[in-house]
Amino acid sequence: MRRGNAQIVGLGNYQIQSSRCSVGMAAVNILAKKLTVDATWHLDRRCDAKVAVAVYGHHEIILLKPQQFMKMNGVSVRRAAEVYQVAPEDIFMIHDQIYIPLGKYVPGKEETIRDHSGVISCKNEMKSNLMTSVMIGIGPAPRTTKRGRLHHKLGRFSEVQQRKLMQVLEQCTNYLLEDLVKC
Repeated sequence: MRRGNAQIVGLGNYQIQSSRCSVGMAAVNILAKKLTVDATWHLDRRCDAKVAVAVYGHHEIILLKPQQFMKMNGVSVRRAAEVYQVAPEDIFMIHDQIYIPLGKYVPGKEETIRDHSGVISCKNEMKSNLMTSVMIGIGPAPRTTKRGRLHHKLGRFSEVQQRKLMQVLEQCTNYLLEDLVKC
């Protein structure tokens, strides 16, 4: 990453932020606390997203929670990239991944994504594969049908699962902050 702005996006569904599919939003909430900007979230209508801005090392970090449905998250990401002048290679997308077990996260480039509608939306809107994806495991779904997977993604975590999720979100957010310091 170049020195300058970075955008960390919590992909999810703004209407059901406590669901499995919105773990990306939970991660950026944790980042906002770690960066002591959790009280500064505000709705930026230019990008239709909740935004908090932090300075970390040599970077201005734009934390973003799109206020659109998952399959439209890319519109907010593109608009925020324009407003805050962030290049695609400096965008980190945190999102759920049903093909990864709960309790694990996997950072990687966009081409490792299978069928995540939020990531596909970001790729299409940004016209780029250069964004970094940080996948949070929520799987596997108990049923293998498309409807069963959707029901799993929109569901909530049990108390035991929630504790496991908080551990992986802590690890994931530490990873992101360490990655930014290296640059």
